[in-house]
Amino acid sequence: MKAVFQLQIRRLIRSPLMFLSFLGLTLVFVFFLGGAGQQNTIQVNVFTDDTVMDAEAETWLDLLNEHEQFVFTLDEEEQIKDRLRSGHLHFALELLDDDYRFWVSVEEERYQRASGHVNQVFFEEIRLREAEEQAGFSIRENIEEYRDDPVLTVSTQSLATGEADDFIYDNQLQNLFGMTLYFAMFTMLFSLTRVVEEKKSGTWDRIIVSPLAKIQVYMGHLAFTFLVGYIQIMTAFFVFRYLFNYDLGDSFALITLIAGVYVFTIVSLGLLILGLVPSPERLQAVIPIAATAMAMLGGAFWPLEIVSNPLILALSQVIPIKYAMDAMIQISVYGNGLYAIQEQLGLLFLMGVLAAGIGINLMERRS
Repeated sequence: MKAVFQLQIRRLIRSPLMFLSFLGLTLVFVFFLGGAGQQNTIQVNVFTDDTVMDAEAETWLDLLNEHEQFVFTLDEEEQIKDRLRSGHLHFALELLDDDYRFWVSVEEERYQRASGHVNQVFFEEIRLREAEEQAGFSIRENIEEYRDDPVLTVSTQSLATGEADDFIYDNQLQNLFGMTLYFAMFTMLFSLTRVVEEKKSGTWDRIIVSPLAKIQVYMGHLAFTFLVGYIQIMTAFFVFRYLFNYDLGDSFALITLIAGVYVFTIVSLGLLILGLVPSPERLQAVIPIAATAMAMLGGAFWPLEIVSNPLILALSQVIPIKYAMDAMIQISVYGNGLYAIQEQLGLLFLMGVLAAGIGINLMERRS
């Protein structure tokens, strides 16, 4: 086993292009789909109506910019409208007299979030002004005092368990987990094709007649593939957690455990695919189709909570990536512990054992 494992390591060192390519694709896709970090700001261009004084506009800008996720900047009306017409700007905010209006050329997620923020700020400020007008004096200082020293405090605790009714969507973690597990699947499955190539070239037969037991040869290949897949997944997680400040929750050790069980399952599934498709040329076509199909059905590209097709939901029940995604979301988004992911880990391990047993049996029958 050790000799086969070391041989695969030396091959990887001499030719690391495949591993580095899929790792690079993971980082690029997650970076552009999920963003570079949790503190991404939304830029909103603002112009004013003729009835709005400069001092009033500055007051509204200060209120809107209190939230660090948004940056509202004042600009010329004609310049903003020209950019909206040309498509270079998707939306802008026009300040009116105690009101506002959005100019939208393309509706997108950033517009929805900005619209909700602006609506909340205007609603609170106008209600506060009406209350001050009725009271005849400023009540802002009193409100701030009550906020700092409230008469009554309420403690809340989330009881979300990740069921459909309690669904919480985190775009960054969805893309991080989905793309990482997807491209790691490619790396592991393509790494296992060396077994088929060795059988076709005759190298496998020469290894078998050596003092090495056949199980040791298999374990050497499997251990190498496991290591490569696990390193790729953990590298992506470490990069986005520590360099781009992705919040993976307080139980990162459980994330590493889920990754390990998932890698074991995919390696075992690779053996099953090798047993069904013994030709290296056919594997080059089958692996991309199988990996992409499993990623789509398993919720790597989009959350399954938004899928209503019963056939797709039924097929997802036999896809390993679904259970890995579910378990990681449970830990990172919902803050649950090991108890909440026992079912997912158990099913992943069971799938791995069954796939490995059937795959090795098929490969040996063809030998």
